This record gives sequence, C-alpha cells and structure tokens, in this order.
Amino acid sequence: MREDTELKLAIIELDGCIFPLNRLRYNFYKNLCKKKNITVTPEEFYHALGNMYSMYETLPLATTINSQKLNATVEKDLYNYLNMKGLSPKDGVIELFEYFRQNNIPIAIVSTHKTKTAINYLELGSLYRKVDYVIGCDTDIKALPSEELLAYIDKRFQVTPKDTLVITSMNGILHSANNIGMNTIYLNDLVEAGDDEISCSYQVANTMYEALNDILFGRYEDYKIFEPLLGMDKEMSVAKLKALFANLQEVYKDDPDLLKIIKSTYISKLSELTKERPRRFTFSDEDLAELEKEEVEESVVEEKKEEPTALSLNAQDTAALNDVIAKVMEAENNAPEEKEEDKKEPVVEEQKKKPDHHIINTFINISYVLLLSLMILLLGLVVHIALGNMMDQPVVKVLHAISLGYIDVVESIFEFIFNGLHSITNVIPDYYTYMNDNTLMTLSALKMIHCYIMNVVIVSIVEVIKYSILSKKSS
Repeated sequence: MREDTELKLAIIELDGCIFPLNRLRYNFYKNLCKKKNITVTPEEFYHALGNMYSMYETLPLATTINSQKLNATVEKDLYNYLNMKGLSPKDGVIELFEYFRQNNIPIAIVSTHKTKTAINYLELGSLYRKVDYVIGCDTDIKALPSEELLAYIDKRFQVTPKDTLVITSMNGILHSANNIGMNTIYLNDLVEAGDDEISCSYQVANTMYEALNDILFGRYEDYKIFEPLLGMDKEMSVAKLKALFANLQEVYKDDPDLLKIIKSTYISKLSELTKERPRRFTFSDEDLAELEKEEVEESVVEEKKEEPTALSLNAQDTAALNDVIAKVMEAENNAPEEKEEDKKEPVVEEQKKKPDHHIINTFINISYVLLLSLMILLLGLVVHIALGNMMDQPVVKVLHAISLGYIDVVESIFEFIFNGLHSITNVIPDYYTYMNDNTLMTLSALKMIHCYIMNVVIVSIVEVIKYSILSKKSS
C-alpha cells in the first residue's frame, strides 16, 4: 500500500485462510474420483474454486454426477464431519483478529459457502463474535470471486478500495481484489503461490502469523539491498530472474535463513518487473518518524506475543516492588536473632511464640517464591526486549528458541490439565474455550500468567528439594 494509505477494513476468505475447508473439500472430491478411477490434481481443484454452485461443473466428475447434487452432498457431509470432529482456526488467525480489534479495523468474512453455513463454521471455531460481517454466495449479489461482491462490502463499510486489505488463498478473489485497487495478501493453502499470485499480491504468507507480520512491519523490509549481492540487476528479464532464482535455491538449499531472504528478494524483484511495486501499509495511530528508527527482525510478531503490557512496571511500581523485597530480606536477616532470643525465654512463652514464628516463616517463604518467580519472568522479558535487535546472533537465537520452547511446554501442560478436567466435569471449560472465550485478557497475557504459575511451581519444587537436602545434612 502507499505510504499515505490507512487500513480501514479487512476482508478475509473463510474457506482457505481461516479454516482448511478447501483442502477438506479437495480430499473429499479426490476420494470420489478414486472410486471411479479418475485423477484430479490440487491445481485443477484450485483453479475451479469459486461459486460453489458452479465450481464442480469444470471438474472431471461433472460428466457423471450432477453438480448441484454433488455440491449439496459435499456441503452436508463436510459440515457433519467437522461438527463431530471439531474445528479449530488456522495458526495466527486469533492473533490477527485480535490485532484488528485493538486497532478498530472491521473484519468482513467472505465465503464460497452459503452465508448460514459460513456462520455455522465460524460458530464451530468460536470466531463468530469476533467478526463484523459475513457474506456467502447465496445473495442477490454476484457470488465470489466477483469484483461486485468485494465492492459491495467496501460500500457497506463506507471505505475505499485503497484502504481495504483482502487476505485470500484463491486466485480468482486475488485478481478481483487487485483489479479494483484493493491491497492483497496471498495465503498459501491448497496450492502455493506461483508467479501469477506473486505478481498480484502485496505479500505471500504461509500462515496468518506471517500475514500479521507483513501488515505490521512489511514497510520496513526493503530487499533491494540484496539484489546486487544475489546477481539481480535493473536490465534483468523475468526469464533470467526465474533461472537465477532456481539456481540460488539449489546452491543454498541447506541454509533456510538465506533461502528466506532469497525468496523474499525474488518476490520483490518479480513484482517490480511485472507491475508497479505493491503499496505499503500505514496506520493513522502510529508515529512513523519514531518507528522508522527501529530495526525490525523476522520474529517481531512472536516477540509481540511474548511481551504483555500487563506485567510491565513503571517507576512507581518498581519502587514498591523494591520496598517489598527490602522488607522480606530484612525479615530473613532478623530471623536468626529471633531464634537466639527465644532460647533465653521460658519454655511456656516459647511454646506460645512458635505458631507465630511458623506463620511468619511461611509467609516469608511464600512471598520469596512469588517474588522470585515474578523477577525471573520480568528478567526474561527485559532480556528478550534488550536483545530483540540482535536476533542474527547465534547465542540470541538459541535463547529465543529456548524461551519459545518453554512457553510451548507450559501451554501443553495447561492444555492437558484443562482438557482432563473438562472430560470429568463440564463445569470446567476445555483449553480451547478457556483461551478463546476469555474477554478479560489477551492470549499473550494468559500465556504470560501460565508461565508465571509454572515458574512458581518450579521454584517451589526447587526450594523443597533444597530444604530436604539441608535438613538431611543438618541431622
């Protein structure tokens, strides 16, 4: 998008971007073809995707099965299957929706299914309340992938195409959005992006996490600096560029980081050769003068996830925390002196004071564990932020991978606990419902709280083990 563009509306395709419905449709159709010894490729099915009433008319079974009846069977069986099995959104969808919600950007969902069916799928995935508008192919408006339907959504929300972002995994929708001047992100799903998809897209993403990363920080990435290093020049033709790209992929096939730069540079150069450079995103509430000074790395979306504002401390909170720590340390230092005084007192008074002493020690130990766990979490966040611009360093990469692994382990433990308790009683929600229906906190904040709880458990276990060892030595 242009630098003066302000994103005001997101149009997202349901079938391949939010849920893997197109892939499931293809598998269903492929199995039908196998029974009749007919072959259908993902590419054939991909190029037929569109209006569900007509998409099957160009596919191999059209001569043997009535397309209308086939569509009704696919729609009915697919929904019943997912209703029984359960349906979860694809990776990054919830985080992308949350970002749009926080920035007051409406979300319109388009689908090749009927509107009611699309709503049912969103309800299955607990996403219906997170979107602003849903439209399928059963309205009076010309169905997807028509330009008319996309223009109608813009008109409904009173925005212009240049302020609209379309995220899709379908070639037809991509071209329609591109033709009327909308900004597009292609999401790899049933078929990965080819030259046609690349030339029509602002960016190509593998997951919604990458799409979010492109929306937030795409304007900072300028791959032109890599073109001379990779042998690309201004006079290069598209054919030569493709040959060079194939050769670079073969030479550096064992270096995934370098391959990512090569691919991004290739996409950038191909877009430049085939059409005007895709426009960049900006948002009205951002201070571009300050943001342009920041160095943004590939993993910035994951860093955002691990940086909940709920746990950041200002100067006043820091002073209060230091005061509490000082009191705890003072209590710990005074504890031995209290024991010496207790020895001089009569036995009767000593027995009366023991419970109080025990309560104080318990309070100190609990406070110590809670504060130490919080300090570990805060230290991790501070180090993570401080080293955020050094992600290319091997040691920092290892630390980053360890932190992400720890979060994944913690979430797996909580998922096991919630799902286990939910199987015993329905009073306790399952893990997915607990995470996604929570209106008080974001997913990132919940994950940080889970990490804090796990820190408390680990520190407590370590302290118990240490106490047991010291007790054995003293005895």
